[in-house]
Amino acid sequence: MTKRFNPPPNWPVPPLGWTPPAGWQPDPSWGPAPKGWQFWIEETRYENNNPGHRPIPVTQFAGAPPAALRRRRMRPVWLVLLVFVIVFFVGCTALVFNSTSSSGPSSAGGSPASKEKVEAAKEMTQRELALLVKNPYSYKGKIIVLYATITQFDSATGPCTFRADIAHAKQKERWDYDDNSVFTGGDGVSDCPDLGGFVDGDVVQITATSLGSISYDTQIGGRTTVPSFHVEKIAAVK
Repeated sequence: MTKRFNPPPNWPVPPLGWTPPAGWQPDPSWGPAPKGWQFWIEETRYENNNPGHRPIPVTQFAGAPPAALRRRRMRPVWLVLLVFVIVFFVGCTALVFNSTSSSGPSSAGGSPASKEKVEAAKEMTQRELALLVKNPYSYKGKIIVLYATITQFDSATGPCTFRADIAHAKQKERWDYDDNSVFTGGDGVSDCPDLGGFVDGDVVQITATSLGSISYDTQIGGRTTVPSFHVEKIAAVK
């Protein structure tokens, strides 16, 4: 039975019949694939387009040549995926960071954490991070160590704010970082020299002060609330 490459819905649509060459790696800016995603699926053709019929492999289907069958079968699917990808990237990644946190601070605020407290900060356990994500204000004011992959750091976020998916420890793959969060550095506006060398896709270790949560609007009309942190120290993870 013929198998074809099945890209995740949040990745760009490849050309028809394209397969990944040896050593190929996806662009980190595409984002992680959903957990358990099947990258290779069996390509089958149903007789008379009736799902109740036994599936017949494309390579054995009588009538039109297999290539024509694949084009006719896959065109509607790729069009739907293309529309979804355009909406996803235009709407979800171009976030509007002009909202305030829900019943919490609207900027980094507060006095800088002391160097002693920053150096004494400890990594969280997986359960502790799950509790923080569930109720961000339960950890408000605490200085913690997190690991993250930066998912958005552009003109929409500004030079001192970025989005990242976080985890309690360094993960094997970028897509293993699960929880969307917002980080602010420096004065939260323009003076944040510690963030100058970082971009989308970087994997980092962050010592941060928990600020509670922040809510922001997306350009597709939604609104989401996520944990919010102020960066005290940041370093690249290799």
